[in-house]
Parts: sequence; structure tokens; C-alpha cells
Amino acid sequence: MTSSYTHNSIHSLKSNLSVSQPMVNCYELKDIERDEVNIDEYIFQILLYEDNKFKLVYGKKKNIYGKYNIDSLSSGVKVDESFVKKGDIEYPTVFFLLKCRKLSQLIASTWLNPEVDDLSYNQITLTRKILDSYNIFPPETWWVNDDYELEELKGQLEGDIKNLLYCITPTHVSYRSISLVLLLCGQAYYKNSDDDTWTKICDPIFTTYETIWEYGLDISWDTYYATRIDISQAGARPLPPFTSVVLSYPPKPNEFSLSDDKIASWVNSNEHEHGENKFPFYPKQFIDTTNQTETDQWKRKDLQYITPPYPYIPLSCM
Repeated sequence: MTSSYTHNSIHSLKSNLSVSQPMVNCYELKDIERDEVNIDEYIFQILLYEDNKFKLVYGKKKNIYGKYNIDSLSSGVKVDESFVKKGDIEYPTVFFLLKCRKLSQLIASTWLNPEVDDLSYNQITLTRKILDSYNIFPPETWWVNDDYELEELKGQLEGDIKNLLYCITPTHVSYRSISLVLLLCGQAYYKNSDDDTWTKICDPIFTTYETIWEYGLDISWDTYYATRIDISQAGARPLPPFTSVVLSYPPKPNEFSLSDDKIASWVNSNEHEHGENKFPFYPKQFIDTTNQTETDQWKRKDLQYITPPYPYIPLSCM
């Protein structure tokens, strides 16, 4: 195990001493009967971009959905279950490596010029905004009440521990980088000006549960490699998360080192092999699509491109 006394790990040590907010830990979880509380009663959080500013909104899952028509629970990246099913022994590894690929593509996408269409423009520019200021807390924080109205956040997070299993409270390591966490969980949205609906800034990479229990997220601006270390904690009851992940977000290399065409070819590569897709994640499935004969690579679970084929593109193998 590697110990690293970063800002997040120090915050974790402090949170062990704090009694200002209730914090779920692995010991208390044993006493919780999940069936006692419906998931719709659990407290979640989303990040919204509206009127040229971000705001953080907390509330019960059902109330967030009722006000914004947004599902605040993230299940992370979607693994093709025709390739590997959740019960298969290979599934956790495929799930993990797909997250690594998606993180690399997301970081590299911020180096591209936004396309003309609103979707690409908003996704690229807002992702940049969050990555550039990930450790600056959103200027507004709200609570959605049972009448689907916004009110000031005052003590609503000090409640039944069963309701806080998916909630990033102020004592949580990831609270200072909550905008980054919600972006990578697919829980960050921008408002469409034409019809008042909401669109994800980024498709989910992590699950909500992972960012609460497993990963504390941070960013480094001076490396092309992500790092993953165990968080050292003093005291008898260590608190989640138990792993610190520092994502790389370096400056864009010059055109001589890495052309925009190469960046775009990696960012836009689909997971499946078809057409002119250069860097698929999954192997080719069928030798003959008519007879549906699977290739040996598909049967062996022989993954293709997890990391980019070009130098200087960030590697996010956590």
C-alpha cells in the first residue's frame, strides 16, 4: 500500500475526527437493513448548469426526478452484455478497463475545438469548465423539498444514516471536488434553452456508489498518467472512500507532438469494430454476420484498445 498525504487524504484524516455531519462507514453499514427504506427516499445530488453558472442540488431521489425529470442514480459505463455478463468472472475487469478508456477519451476531448452543433459545443466547453475549476465549490447549493420546490440547504443532510448511502456530505473526501465527481457519474447537466429540458454533460463513467465508497477523485495538471493509491487513515473506524484516484489533465501538446486528427480519432472511436472505426474496445464479434459465427477473439474475451495508441494522450488506467 502506498500512502500519499495529498489534500484529499488529509481531509480524510480530519473527517474521522469530525462529528458535525453524519458519515456512513463500513461498520455502521452492517446494522442497516436496506429493505427498510425505498431507494426513492435516499438523498442524492446533481450538478446543474443554468444562466451561465453551476449550482449543486440535493434532494430525495424521487423529488429530484419530480422537479427535473432526472435520474440521480448512476450505474456507470455500460458493458456490452453480449460480450460478458455481470455474473461472468471477466466482467469486473472489463468494467474497470472500459472506465479507464472512457476517462482517457473524456480528458482528450477537451483539447478539441467544439463542433458547430450545440451538443458537442456544450459538452466540450462545460467539461473544460469543470476540469479547470474542479476544486472550486459551486456558487449555489439548494435542496429540493417534497413539493418539488428549491429551498436553502440547512441541516437536511443531518438525518437518518440509511438515507445517506449515496450522498456526498461536507465531511466526505470528494466534497471539495464534487463537481468533478458528478461530471464523471453522469450527474451533471445543462439546461436546453429551447425546451427547458436537461442534457447530460458527460455519459456516466463511474457509478454513484463507487464515488462514495471506493474512489476519492482529484486532478493533476502536470502529468499524463493517472495514479491510484490507498488512503491512509488513522483511527479505529476508517471512513470511505478507501482509494484516491488522481486523474491527469495536462496542457494540450503542440501540433508537432500530437495532431488534432490523432486526438479526434481516439476521442471519437466507438467501442465496437465497424466501418472506419480505428480503435475499438471490443474485438470483432462475427466472422460471418449471416450465420452469426463468433470470432475466436470474441470468444477469448480479447479486448482491443484500452489506452490510446499515440503518445501524449492522457492515460487514465486508475
